[in-house]
Amino acid sequence: MSAIPLLIMEEHHEAFFIWNYAVLNGWIPPNKNLLLHVDEHSDFGTPNLSHSLNSLNGDLENIYNFTYTELGIADFIIPSIYQGIFNELYWLRQTHNTEQTEVMNHVFSLNAEGKILFVTEDVNKAGLFNLDRKPLKNKLITTTDSLVNQEKTVVVDIDLDYFSCDNQAGEVWEIEVSKETYESFLNNPYDPTRIKLGGTAKMKEKNGKSYFYMQRPIMESVLEKDRALKVSQAEILERIEKFSTFLIENKIQPKLIDICRSRFSGYTPGDQWQFIESNLIKKLQDIYPVEVKSIQDILSIKT
Repeated sequence: MSAIPLLIMEEHHEAFFIWNYAVLNGWIPPNKNLLLHVDEHSDFGTPNLSHSLNSLNGDLENIYNFTYTELGIADFIIPSIYQGIFNELYWLRQTHNTEQTEVMNHVFSLNAEGKILFVTEDVNKAGLFNLDRKPLKNKLITTTDSLVNQEKTVVVDIDLDYFSCDNQAGEVWEIEVSKETYESFLNNPYDPTRIKLGGTAKMKEKNGKSYFYMQRPIMESVLEKDRALKVSQAEILERIEKFSTFLIENKIQPKLIDICRSRFSGYTPGDQWQFIESNLIKKLQDIYPVEVKSIQDILSIKT
């Protein structure tokens, strides 16, 4: 069996570059692949694009610029579906918060321009005969479920926060601001930041400097759930073992594996990401003949 590329990235939007690189280098077919998305989060957001996906033209320089200027860590999957790279998605999570475990989604763009993207479960809304429409089988699973479709090429996409997560750190954005901005926010009832962002925006001083930070408004019950997402090392090892058993029992033979650290965004705890990564890679090496690389290895030869 030939070596399976295992690419390590820092943040999850970089997967878009990896998948396109994999297509251009013949690691995976250009379309109709199955994505096994192993993550605490769906990452199924719709991006706000300034440039059309149709303008990438299989050019790695274009794809690189698009990845790092157009995409965020929660909206990189839908563009790859619009490209046709995937038409089947299995989201593997510790637990799901819905009884509906499988839907058919349809991804399309306004006027087939590849810029303003839409996702719907209504095929008529997407246009039954719309050539721009990309259908997607979207299924929610846990390690107790089965991955039944083994005819497709499988890409295993892993976020380390699947094994232990810090949603509270990941959902906070902090930016240093001037003293004038800080004073205006505190004292001006019509301060633009305050009136536009409301209660999600805060200002604070730390180490003699002023900072703006923003956090999504969440209920205390959700905060309690988020706190429970960070688990012990023993629980992490148990989850890695369950995941590896899932791969073995389902006879999953991926053509590509990618791992996202999510350490800069904060979703993977800073004191745990190295422990998770090293133990996960060891387990994957026990199962597959993987060739471990960093995304920097392929970025350096993108041109």
